Formats: sequence, C-alpha cells, structure tokens
Amino acid sequence: GYYPLNGNANDVTSYANNGVMTSITSATGRCGESNTALSFNGTSSFVEIPDASQIRPEYLTLSVWVKPTSKSSQHIIGKSVFATSQNEQFSLGFNYPGVEGQGIYGGVKTNVPNACSTPGNYFALARSTEPIATNEWQLILMTFDGTTVKTYRNEVLIKTTQNSATTIANCL
Repeated sequence: GYYPLNGNANDVTSYANNGVMTSITSATGRCGESNTALSFNGTSSFVEIPDASQIRPEYLTLSVWVKPTSKSSQHIIGKSVFATSQNEQFSLGFNYPGVEGQGIYGGVKTNVPNACSTPGNYFALARSTEPIATNEWQLILMTFDGTTVKTYRNEVLIKTTQNSATTIANCL
C-alpha cells in the first residue's frame, strides 16, 4: 500500500486498503504544506488497517517520514492485533520498548513454532544504537529480503541483522 497521510489514512494504490484513524489530527508536512502529515499524540493515536492478503508479504519495505517530539519509545508501523499485540508480523519504530535511548529498530517475526502466540518474541531485529533526533524530519526505513533485515535513517544504512528463518510468520 501507499499512504500519503494527507488528512486521511487512505491507501492510494488499486488495493484501497484504507485505514481508520483514532485520536489523530492533520498537520503541516515536511515541505511546509498544510494537511500533508498526521500528528499522533504518542499514547493513544493510531491508524488501523484491516488485514488483507496484500499486506502479508514474503519480502518487505517499510518507509516513513517522522518528526518525533520526544525520545520515548514509539511503534511507527507494524502488523498485529493492535489491542493485544498478538499475531505480530513486522514492526518499525524507534527507541525499542524497554531499551530507552536506543535508535531506530525494524524487525520481522520469524517463522518458527509458537512465534505467533508470543508477542515481542521471535523477532529478527535490526536495531541501531544512535539516538533518534527530535523536532526534525527524518526518513526511517526497513527492508527484509527473505534473509536480512536492514534499517536506514535518511537513506544511510544503520543496522543489518541476518534472519535464521527465511519467511515472515503468517500469524493472521
């Protein structure tokens, strides 16, 4: 999917896997134009996109522009049951929970027995140690090619992790 986040959470591809926004307001984007970004409150804001076959990938690229206002742990993009974190499949964010002060992380749930029933475990994570910058726009990105998870900040590779499993767990 492709989500410009220009006042809504609509997927502008032909798949139309549109999201539903909760506790989110429109904001000025990185180029200074009104209504070209979304503002999340850091605690209860989220966009939920219903499950669809197009978002159960074998390989994956996640990319998002962010302008964090604090260094608290933030889960930016992920696939799971939001309320319970069950059935996780992939995740991109910064300051991994429980490891404050760390940088960007990206990961995929490895396809091993019991992986889907244990939130937070069995992830192949590429996590940087460089703290995230606050109050400035930055591009964060994660790729998974079937064997390697890579995270980038502003188009610079910052961490690579080999995955022992070659597929993303299909938990849903």
